[in-house]
Amino acid sequence: MSPIIPGLGPAPADPVWHNEPVQWRRSDGELALTAEPGSDFWRHTHFEFVRDSGHFLATRIEGEYVIRVEIEADLRCPRDCAGVMVRMDSVRWMTCGLEVLEPGREGVVSVMTHAVSDYCISPLTGPAERLLLRLTRRGDSLTVDYSLDDGPWNLHRLAYLPPFLPTEVGPMAISPDGPGFEARFRGWNVLPI
Repeated sequence: MSPIIPGLGPAPADPVWHNEPVQWRRSDGELALTAEPGSDFWRHTHFEFVRDSGHFLATRIEGEYVIRVEIEADLRCPRDCAGVMVRMDSVRWMTCGLEVLEPGREGVVSVMTHAVSDYCISPLTGPAERLLLRLTRRGDSLTVDYSLDDGPWNLHRLAYLPPFLPTEVGPMAISPDGPGFEARFRGWNVLPI
């Protein structure tokens, strides 16, 4: 999970944690973390609360890019989620990843936030051994595609993201209602387009 991103402007010497989890490690191109109970990202809609306590390992980048990452997670409870965050600030961001929708049922889920959050679901027909995510930032859009276990790419979402503004990107995990879980991220790659 190198912070060096050629062609995308300056990057920090190391990514920076937004709500660093108590347990995490990086080795051999893998990030493993344990999402803590009560961790969450959400703003207002339906639940009428604001939460900015999720775990997010942020690297600042500029310009247009494609992100790819492989995710495995030992999800336990509804709303447990492991994936990627693209963040401009505390009121403009997107999270997307693998989430427990209800016991025994998972989906690819994204939350797009422009002051208030929305919720988008692509239900899966069975449990995913691993999820591959591809996020493409181009112009004023952010496209999310996913693949299960090296299968074909599927479009999950096309969302608005203000152009020309730098973003922070990185792995994220939340466990709003459960006891927490472990997530593993491999093959993190950000390429300019």
